[in-house]
Amino acid sequence: NILSALQEKGMDDLVHKHRGGEPAEDLIRRFLRSRKWKVPATLKLLVEDLEWREKQDVLRIRNSTASQMLKGDSNPAGRDLHHQLFPHGFLGHDKQGRAVVYKWWSKPFCAKTLENEGGL
Repeated sequence: NILSALQEKGMDDLVHKHRGGEPAEDLIRRFLRSRKWKVPATLKLLVEDLEWREKQDVLRIRNSTASQMLKGDSNPAGRDLHHQLFPHGFLGHDKQGRAVVYKWWSKPFCAKTLENEGGL
């Protein structure tokens, strides 16, 4: 059992930390499928993935907004890049008092631009 092997390595907490709301069994099943149901290869990949997620602090990134990542509140260039990459605007309120926000969803997004110009 892969979960037992992860428990022996002291990594079962990392599975639950990084599963993103997905049941641990489903996460393990996805990794098993990707390694053609070979348990040693699956365990190796899963351990490498969890270690990488911890080293890269993926949860902090996943829980941050683009504006926070670009330091848009304190960095004018970051704020401008955020508006360039994610065009949007607050237009006011409708008759029922709900916020009306405009977002241009068809604008192509380039993660490389965010990485290069955002200083990530």
